[in-house]
Amino acid sequence: MALNPRSTRKAFKPSPYNTHRNSRGLPRWLILLVLGILIGSGGVILLQTSYGPKRLTVLESEKLTSDFTALTLKEQTQQNTITTLNSQIKSTKTASEQLIAEAQNEVMALKKQIEPTEQTLKAFRQALADNMRFEPVAISADTFTQSKQQASINFQLLFLQDPKDQTAFQGTADITFEGRYANGRAGAIKTDLLPLDVNAHQLIEGGLEFPAGFVATKGTVRVYKLDSKRALGWRTFNIKQIP
Repeated sequence: MALNPRSTRKAFKPSPYNTHRNSRGLPRWLILLVLGILIGSGGVILLQTSYGPKRLTVLESEKLTSDFTALTLKEQTQQNTITTLNSQIKSTKTASEQLIAEAQNEVMALKKQIEPTEQTLKAFRQALADNMRFEPVAISADTFTQSKQQASINFQLLFLQDPKDQTAFQGTADITFEGRYANGRAGAIKTDLLPLDVNAHQLIEGGLEFPAGFVATKGTVRVYKLDSKRALGWRTFNIKQIP
């Protein structure tokens, strides 16, 4: 009997688990990997868009950079200004300290010059006080002078306190000028009250306008306590008439 080769069954049947690579398609694992990456990236983008911080646009980013640069320049300018001011303050302080030191030296020098004068004045006041009465203060003055060409008189009074009295005298004084008017009638003109605060001595200068034609012959200085009209002491001075 002849064998038919076409009807003969194949001795080997391929296994359904054939691992032969199909060159016409991509592997499943690669496709799944790509899909996972795409889905994951989309999820991240969705989360950032929905819940993440807002992203700046290009214009906003440029504006933010510009503002930061401006603030940095402003801070540098202010720092330079502060440095300059500190330098000026130090210079001014140094100059002030130098001026103060110079002024103190001048004061010390003047004090040394004044001390002999104070001693001389103290001796003079003591010698003057020995020949005067204190009621409660002594009154001294140069001769009053009146010019015939002027209807006024100027005066200068020196009030002295007893060197033994340590309490300053406070009170008032006035001057009564006696004389005659142009028609020959006698009259008297009194100054306003002069405030006194005599501590060792006090010099008072002033003047008084007379009526036209009034010629003064003498002036009497009276001293009062505060708020009192009773004179505690007085002294009369002649008035010299000059051309």
